[in-house]
Amino acid sequence: MRSTLLAAASLLVVSLGPAVALDPLSPMTEEEVVRRHVAGEGVETILREIKRRDPQFDLSSDMLLELRHAGLPEALIEAMRQRQAEQEPEAAEPPEVQAAPAAPQLTVTFSQKDGGSSKISIGRQVDPRLAEQWKLGEAPEDREFADLALYLVCRTPDHVPDHWRTKSPLGRDFFSMPRHRMLVFVAGSSNTEERDGGSKLRLELPPAIEVELEPDIAHDLTLGLAVQVGGRYYTWKHDTRDSLVLGDEGLELVATVKGRGLMHLEVEFQNEDDE
Repeated sequence: MRSTLLAAASLLVVSLGPAVALDPLSPMTEEEVVRRHVAGEGVETILREIKRRDPQFDLSSDMLLELRHAGLPEALIEAMRQRQAEQEPEAAEPPEVQAAPAAPQLTVTFSQKDGGSSKISIGRQVDPRLAEQWKLGEAPEDREFADLALYLVCRTPDHVPDHWRTKSPLGRDFFSMPRHRMLVFVAGSSNTEERDGGSKLRLELPPAIEVELEPDIAHDLTLGLAVQVGGRYYTWKHDTRDSLVLGDEGLELVATVKGRGLMHLEVEFQNEDDE
């Protein structure tokens, strides 16, 4: 089976087309190297770009496995390693750091209004159309949901960490998840048997989730539900609240999460006048 990274890169090439102009001044990432390779660019051409551009490669063991499964030549992988090593600063004595004041806290409270529930559930069987979209395997275990999760992320470009994919449970979703910093991830759904013999996953929602955020700067937030299948999480339903600024006192938002069954799940931030 072709790797997910290769399939995702292929989809990007098809959807974006050959006329996509990559920013020659931006740092080069491993995703761009895969995209160029899949698009048919020669190894020597890509090597020149790696040596010329500033690197921002994720070369963790998990990502190296994905790159090799994608069929990326070892010459390109080794060139990325060398370029990354050239840019790594020499170790220095860490400066004394003064204790920073506590950051303000964002609280997202889950409302029971309009059918909101403290529990959400889905059937475990993956719809064939969804399995095709996500390029899942044919084995039964590759076509069955293993977990259901609630997440909160920040998408503000300046807040996304380097090598963000290795720092997020949703980092292996190459299809739908944008660049982000994971703030809260609540997983661990339970398996239940229904009267008709079907198996369901049920996740109990907390009354609220809390996270410390930097004050006086804008945060683009996404609250969503993710499903796990084939060893990785994929984002499903979500809602956004952009340009959110916290004062020193923090901020509370209200959201509704409801629905039973994958196609009926809903996530929504409530407007202030609805609270």
